[in-house]
Order: sequence, then C-alpha cells, then structure tokens
Amino acid sequence: MTRQGRSFPTTAEYEKHSENLSEIRKFRVQIERLHKSAIRRNAAPEISTLARTQYLTVGIEAEAVLRKIVADPTGFNDNERSAIWSARSKADQWLKVVELAFRRHYAVLLHESLDIALDATPRHRYQSMSSVIHDDLRPIIEQRNKIAHGQWVWHLRSGKEDLFTSDGPHNSTPDYLTVSHYSKMLGEIADLVLFLVVSRPTFEREFNNGYARFDSHRTAIANNANGVAYQDYIKELQATKRKPNSQSSA
Repeated sequence: MTRQGRSFPTTAEYEKHSENLSEIRKFRVQIERLHKSAIRRNAAPEISTLARTQYLTVGIEAEAVLRKIVADPTGFNDNERSAIWSARSKADQWLKVVELAFRRHYAVLLHESLDIALDATPRHRYQSMSSVIHDDLRPIIEQRNKIAHGQWVWHLRSGKEDLFTSDGPHNSTPDYLTVSHYSKMLGEIADLVLFLVVSRPTFEREFNNGYARFDSHRTAIANNANGVAYQDYIKELQATKRKPNSQSSA
C-alpha cells in the first residue's frame, strides 16, 4: 500500500487513524467558522457553547494525532507502542513518545538518563519538547477528558466519584483566540514529534523553525491572558463589513 500515491509503507491501522484525524480536523474547522460567526453577531449563548466545543475538539484532535503518530509503520515497533499505551494519561503518552523517539535515534538505552546521555543540543531539544507537552499542552489534553465526562463546572478527583477538587469551580473556557493558538501549537509540536519519530535528520533540520512558530503562539496566549487581545479581536471582527449572502470563513 502507499500513502496518497507515494511509496511510504502503511498499514490498515495507520490508514484508519489517518481517516479519523482527517474527519476531526474538518469538524474543528467548521466549529471555528461557526464560533467566529457567533462572535461577529455578538450571540452570547452561541459563543459560550461553541467556545467549549472548540476547546473540546482540539483536545480530541490531540488524541487522534497521537494515535496516528504511534501507528506510523516507519516509526515505533510493537514493544515501544505497548510502552506508550501503558502510560497513565494522554499527556504521559505524548511524553513517552518523545522519550522513546530520542532513545531510538540517539542510541540511549532504557536504563540511561536522557538528561545525562544526550549531548547538549539534543538534550536541550528533548527538554524543550517535554516541557511543551507537560506545561503548555497538558491542560488542553486533559481538560478534554474532564469535559467529555461531564465535569463542566466541578472536577472530580482522579478515580473518585464523590470527591471534588478543592480549587473551586472550573466554568471558564478559553476564548476563541486562545483556543485557536492552542490548536496551532498542537499542530507545530505534532509535526516535530512526527519528524522525531520517523526521521532524525528531518527533525534536526526542522526543529528550530517549528519551535519558533510554536513559541510565537505560546507568546500570543500569554499576551492574551487578561483578555485584551481577544477584545481587540472582537472589535476588529465585528467591524468587518460583510455582504448579505457571504459565508463566514475560518
């Protein structure tokens, strides 16, 4: 079999995960368009609903991307895949993917610490990517699980059905601008992880530019922490003159 006419090895499982991801991305694009339209019309109930849906969809996409990467037949073997899926959480599975890919391409044995065994440049890249997943993407990856399991205001403690977290309700969902940047951050890191898994030379060639694009989205999220950038975006969007029968675009 080939991938879109190109001579890359593939499997039935990989093709199915690819189709799942493609459909999820189409869905996300439509949600983004509906969300923008609601913002333009200042339709508050729609904005609230679509913000949560957009946020949830990015988390769903993160899981679908992970499954496609792990299933890639040019990457991991069955033992490595088993180790990845045995990790406790989705964020931990992403971290395990990065760890095992670095071990494979830089010939680091399982009993050796990557922080010690790797030379300076690959060690910096390993630590940077691990930090991205742990600090930046973990919230959106794990909030998906909370939202999907009905914990929209109060979050349960892990493994408990009658004990809630003590840090108050969680009824605030990031705005359109922030979630859009999260989505783009996910795309940049997913590309780097895929390069890392299947090709060390490609990863080393693409890392700096890919990470710079990721970092620009992280900076935009930080700059919008007080919501000022989003309010400016609303004003710009609502000021845009539109023809009566024009369709909203992403």
